[in-house]
Amino acid sequence: MWPSPKPRIFLDSNVIFYGMYSSEKSTGVILERFIDGRLKVVISQQVLE
Repeated sequence: MWPSPKPRIFLDSNVIFYGMYSSEKSTGVILERFIDGRLKVVISQQVLE
């Protein structure tokens, strides 16, 4: 059986800052899962421009 791919998510900067402030809320859980390697954070070219 093939391993399932990591979910890909886009994080707004507000989510990142709030997640660092409150690790027990859902935004903190998202950051923890990214740090643990269970999520892959992606960004679009439009955001970089």
